[in-house]
Amino acid sequence: MQTFLRGNPIMTAVSCTLTVALLLITGYMLSEPSVVNGQTTRDFTVRQEITGELAVTQPNDVIMDNTIQGISGGTSFGTTSVNVTTNNPAGYTMTIEFADSVAMQQETGTSSIPNYDTGDTNGDYTMTVGAGEAAFAYTASGVAADMDPTFLSDGASDCSTGSVSQAGTCWYNTGSGAATNPETLVNRSSATPGEGATTTLNFQVQVSSGASVETGFYTATSTLTVTEN
Repeated sequence: MQTFLRGNPIMTAVSCTLTVALLLITGYMLSEPSVVNGQTTRDFTVRQEITGELAVTQPNDVIMDNTIQGISGGTSFGTTSVNVTTNNPAGYTMTIEFADSVAMQQETGTSSIPNYDTGDTNGDYTMTVGAGEAAFAYTASGVAADMDPTFLSDGASDCSTGSVSQAGTCWYNTGSGAATNPETLVNRSSATPGEGATTTLNFQVQVSSGASVETGFYTATSTLTVTEN
């Protein structure tokens, strides 16, 4: 008589599963060297936006350094400064304008001190008014390469020529023209250093003998405008 053994179906299933798993592991191990030894590159970028900034300090109000006698005359000076910082690679432009066509107005009356008249668009190295006249003028100095040519000189006697920027020279105002029209002081073509670029503004009032300027306080309300190029 022959004896037949009947297999356990659970054991058979487990055995098949282990066999398949072993075959898969063996196949991976055989193919792994080609995966490990291969090389693939992938490029990507990192992008950051830097926004433009423009910072302008507040110039101090100016109190002229002397009182001036209205008939016998005299001269007074005042100064203030402004610092501009920008990372704009094209730089910036600075202009000045006044609230009134004749810039310096009497505060409690209708009189005024005339705008200084250079006779053209050039500055005057030294401010001079004629007998019986009075005038208000200004000038600007700073980084020579940035300054408008009106305020540059040859360093000796002539303005609107040369490349010297010096405080207290090249005086200007619009004369019979309107001081309300913007006048360019600075035109910079590059970003400033971290500490910024400083422009100094000087003001002068001259009253010559016999001008007979009315008593009182006179004020010129000024506006500086700084614009990125």
